Amino acid sequence: FQKTKQEIAQMKREYANNATHVLYFSMDLPSMGFTTYTVSPCTQSAVDVAEISHPVHSTTVTNGIYSLEITDGYTTSLTNLRSNITTAWKIEWGWYNSSTGGCTKEIPGPPASEAQCSSQASGAYMFRPNSSRLFFPGPKVTPTVTVTKTGVVTEVRQVFSEWASHVIRLFDNQPFVEVEWTAGPIPTDTPWIQGETDTGKEVVVRYSTDLESKGTFFTDSNGREMVKRQYNGRGPSYPQPLNVSEPIAGNYYPVNAMIALQDKALNVEMAIITDVAQGGSSIHNGSLELMVHRRVLVDDNRGVQEPLNETMCGCNDINAPPGSMGAHGHLGDGGCICAGLTVRGRHWVILDTIQAAHASRRRLDELLNFPATLAFSAPMETRGYAALPTESEN
Repeated sequence: FQKTKQEIAQMKREYANNATHVLYFSMDLPSMGFTTYTVSPCTQSAVDVAEISHPVHSTTVTNGIYSLEITDGYTTSLTNLRSNITTAWKIEWGWYNSSTGGCTKEIPGPPASEAQCSSQASGAYMFRPNSSRLFFPGPKVTPTVTVTKTGVVTEVRQVFSEWASHVIRLFDNQPFVEVEWTAGPIPTDTPWIQGETDTGKEVVVRYSTDLESKGTFFTDSNGREMVKRQYNGRGPSYPQPLNVSEPIAGNYYPVNAMIALQDKALNVEMAIITDVAQGGSSIHNGSLELMVHRRVLVDDNRGVQEPLNETMCGCNDINAPPGSMGAHGHLGDGGCICAGLTVRGRHWVILDTIQAAHASRRRLDELLNFPATLAFSAPMETRGYAALPTESEN
């Protein structure tokens, strides 16, 4: 914002990621203590170098515990080799169109006579899409897939658009599938949809299976107990019959640590552990979705007096007078037009029997949300420390 072309070019060079490699290695850490590892240049023959990354059309990858099948650009099935459990498994990106006020289009939903009409817009405090339709993140294309294999991890990179992609990682002999998602910068315009102009976007990642969950799913309560949820359902204290006027927002719940669904007839559970608090739901039978990013162009009139439109410049409508947000609180009315934020996070997916999934998800939740603390320094003497005695010392 308010930079010359030369200054913008300089800033882009300063912010550019010039890394050319990613280093993976296994380590053993003491329960209480630290371990030091030294990284130094060496010849190619001395390290495990990844196979050359290559685009694929269809393939199968495994880490010894999970096997993942990819066909025509999409993941198609996931198998737990130890439990001998297989399900159809598809990862999709999409976005809901933020409501600016008005009637919610029911696709599907209750009869039109019950449709909710309100001036309430989606914003910083409110999630309210204007329909149940999940749009593809850009012009409809087949996602590109690139596979990279090493002795430590296998990566499957899927790109849905220039602002929606993820990397699936199968770490050797680890009981989870990692999905590291990257969302943004979310565009404000929508030229690939005829008749649409600037639209707010509520971006989600959806995991679809063929498990019969019957509309039931579970979300955690502040990382502790799991709370049972029912699609288009509420507890006995709610008036009956329940009038569901917001088929998407009305079925979203906070997910602080994990979300799960079960097929009780098959004794199978799929659980997804998150590394940050997100909104989540099961809109369709056998599917779970998590909202990973938002960019909304209209204020929801709940107190902040600006739309949820965070940008790389840290500015939006900055020339508006005090107490105002520019004409209609819309993007750029104050003179600031800048790229939105890019965010990244991880989901750890578990597919197992219900009992085994319960045991795994608690341990993995601790591992993902309370990882080891990393510190870096110049080369030093390699050493370690353990506060608890090892078995050999007992």
